Amino acid sequence: MKTTLSIAAVVLTLSLSSFASTTKTPSGISITYVMDHYIGYLMQGQGTLDERLFTKNFEMTVYAQDNERKINKRQLVRFLKKTKGLSYDCETNYKILDASPRCTIVKASMAFEHFTRVDYITLCLEKEDWKISKVVSTYP
Repeated sequence: MKTTLSIAAVVLTLSLSSFASTTKTPSGISITYVMDHYIGYLMQGQGTLDERLFTKNFEMTVYAQDNERKINKRQLVRFLKKTKGLSYDCETNYKILDASPRCTIVKASMAFEHFTRVDYITLCLEKEDWKISKVVSTYP
């Protein structure tokens, strides 16, 4: 009887561990990595630009006063390379507004002395990497 219970326990353990190993969790670029680099580079001029942070169809929309401006990945990368090292005198922070297994929305804020810039950032899981697919910038 003890042998039968031991065999059953081993079979159960092996079957459960085989199911656990088939569940794949993202091991690539994390949301924290993406957001820290986005804020560090775009808002504080720190670090190195990592183009892998953005999806191929990345889109940014900036709403300032009555104007709306759309920017694609190539335009943003060109701008970021030109302004490398530029640091803004502001307080920055971000918080996750909504998260699901494949898509997350983050609010990033830059508080200047006389105004605030708020970026609403959509991150999507592509294969194993989180990437920014869309940014909407506002000046409330």
